[in-house]
Amino acid sequence: MHSYEEWTMRIADHEGWAQEMKAIWQGYMGDYQKRITEDSPLVEFVRRWIGSKDGNVGRWVRVGQMYSDLYEIYHQDFTKIWRSDASFGRAIKANLTPLHVLGIEKRTLDGYPMIRFVPSEAEVRQCRHSFSDSAPRQHRGDPEGLLEAEEAIEVG
Repeated sequence: MHSYEEWTMRIADHEGWAQEMKAIWQGYMGDYQKRITEDSPLVEFVRRWIGSKDGNVGRWVRVGQMYSDLYEIYHQDFTKIWRSDASFGRAIKANLTPLHVLGIEKRTLDGYPMIRFVPSEAEVRQCRHSFSDSAPRQHRGDPEGLLEAEEAIEVG
């Protein structure tokens, strides 16, 4: 596909409308990025992890720590898909392209592979929304007054 893109850019440049062709290809790239992340449970769980704590944005972490954090919040909903941190790590390694939307970066620290996510502000808002929509009540940080009101409604 890259060679076709390059070929069309050369033709457009020769004909004098390179900027319009560049805009077309950027639109295709945006559509592609949206499609590859829409139905991916991996991207959704990474979004939820990013949105679960303010400190997760830009935090260098091992995959095992991410797995542990997500397991603590989602339990069986998470382990139905990835039974171990190793399988979760392999999924992340195999899906780097969709995770680039979330700004994934990799490095090795003391012999351990580390990753971090530095998403755009719009993505951070979406991550927080994904987490608040999906997390069990005890992980959302709801005020006690709301919890008491809900208990009173259930009892009454």
